[in-house]
Amino acid sequence: MNDLRTPPHRSASGLASLIGLFGAAGVAVLLASVALAVGGPLLDLPGLQWDARTWALGAAVGGCVALLLLLAWLLREPGAPAAADPARPAERAQAGAAAGVASQSSTYPAAQAAAQAATQAQLRALVQAVPQGLAFSRERRFEWANALFCDHMGWAGGELLGRSPYDLFSSVNADDSLGGAVRTAFAAGQVYAGDLPFRRRDGSRFIGRLQARHVNPGDPSAGTLWQLDDLSARPADVAAPGWAARHDPLTRLLNRAAFEAALAAWLQQAPASQTATLLHVDLDGFKAYNEAAGRDAGDALLRAAADTLQAHVRAGDAVARLDGDTYALLLPGCVAAVAMQLGQRLRTELAGLGVSHQGRRLSVSATVGVAEIDRRSGSGPGSTATASDWLARGHAAWYEAKYAGAGGVRLAAPLTRVALVLPA
Repeated sequence: MNDLRTPPHRSASGLASLIGLFGAAGVAVLLASVALAVGGPLLDLPGLQWDARTWALGAAVGGCVALLLLLAWLLREPGAPAAADPARPAERAQAGAAAGVASQSSTYPAAQAAAQAATQAQLRALVQAVPQGLAFSRERRFEWANALFCDHMGWAGGELLGRSPYDLFSSVNADDSLGGAVRTAFAAGQVYAGDLPFRRRDGSRFIGRLQARHVNPGDPSAGTLWQLDDLSARPADVAAPGWAARHDPLTRLLNRAAFEAALAAWLQQAPASQTATLLHVDLDGFKAYNEAAGRDAGDALLRAAADTLQAHVRAGDAVARLDGDTYALLLPGCVAAVAMQLGQRLRTELAGLGVSHQGRRLSVSATVGVAEIDRRSGSGPGSTATASDWLARGHAAWYEAKYAGAGGVRLAAPLTRVALVLPA
């Protein structure tokens, strides 16, 4: 590339002029020197000695050299290119590279976008093919979910995006209880896992097995990956070793033995300052309902009652079918006042269960007994020494509520010993 400050043609023209002047002067000096060297002795000019002739001869030689330089320049091939500039190949290479980069830069964004689109399409196909419900949330909002996760929840894919994960849980307290459990697991570098009640878009409920993990454990802002299985759609879980020994086969709730074990474990492991409440729930009028509607309808009602109870508890709560139409709930960290409010909601929900049979509506009601744990040492009034004592206090509260005439919800009074007096 030419330097605009010193154009090549200008420098060449100046050099030719300089050589031409030098050559003309050389010719003049040559002629004068020849004249002096040859004609001096003939003319016998005064003062012209041999030293002067020697000087004239040297000047003549210099003039000849100048004349030869002039002739060499004049005989130069017209239009011949100047000597190759060593900087020009590098400049041309740089120009070519710049042109290549410019060409690549013009096509690279399109190629990159196409490659990214292909990769994203492959990832979406893989996520959709996973035989488990998967979803991703960031800042407590879903950003994507696969088809199976949406099917579990009864939502179309696009409708689920932007919603909070905690909107999917049945319990009104799920945000606090589940959020705390998830944060505790993440802080310990573990994956959260639990079987929890979920609410579909149409209001129906199911028990799901949930796993949650940070995408990047070192950066919580990177988001959370949720994995969900609908246990009601996986009968194989019922055949898992040990499951039948701990669960009621009809409702899939804990049985009495497993519930009493959960009470005993809580009494042994929970801090002395922590409280808990037990609810004893019994369906009123179930016998008449079962006789009128039939056994199948009665079993369906028992399962629906179990789902209703599960829908109102938190992660970490325990729900059991003790026997027949009797259920029990263990609510760790729940005080009696909150448990009483929950008992009232359960009565309202359970009263809405039923079927239409032979032109009339068959339904049941419910009575609830509430017993808050009292972990004071000794055997004084209100103390709860064992799981059996705790169950007995809840049953006593239910009995008082049922046979008080109005039914409803009753809080267990602190008693030294619970004695049930059945009506004659």
